[in-house]
Parts: sequence; structure tokens; C-alpha cells
Amino acid sequence: MPGRSGEAAGGGAQIAPLNLETAGAPEYDQLAAAISQAYGRLDGLLHNAALLGMLGPIEQTDVPTWCRVMHVNLTAGFVLSQVLLPLL
Repeated sequence: MPGRSGEAAGGGAQIAPLNLETAGAPEYDQLAAAISQAYGRLDGLLHNAALLGMLGPIEQTDVPTWCRVMHVNLTAGFVLSQVLLPLL
């Protein structure tokens, strides 16, 4: 977290890279702990990640692609919000 901002600690937007496709509970918890230790709180949270998958008829969409899209676009945002809620 420290060193990844556009401004000094205590102000401005921060970027915390996290692979939402592969992250598990430990990675989410580590992110929350790092934010808590560095800043003590969050003033906001922007979910800015998405997978498009394949454009086409639903019958041509394979199940693994569907699962990846739903995980990144829906489940990961839910988990991230849940683990960071105490800091908001």
C-alpha cells in the first residue's frame, strides 16, 4: 500500500492491486490489514474491475467463462466490500 499513491499519506486516492480472479480469503484479509495499519480507515471504495467474457449468444458461452465473469464482476466485489466494511 505505501508508495502506491499519487499523494502523500493522509490524502488522495490510493491504488491497491489485487487479482480478483485468483484472490482468496488470505489476500483479502491482508489487504484489509494493510489499509488498517497504514491509514486506520477508508473514506470510500471504488469497484473498478470487470471481465466481459465472450460477446455472443448464451448457448455459445461456456460454463468456465461464465463462472470467471460472475466471480470477478459480482462475488469479488461482495467479498471486498464485506472485508473492508469495518474500515468504512
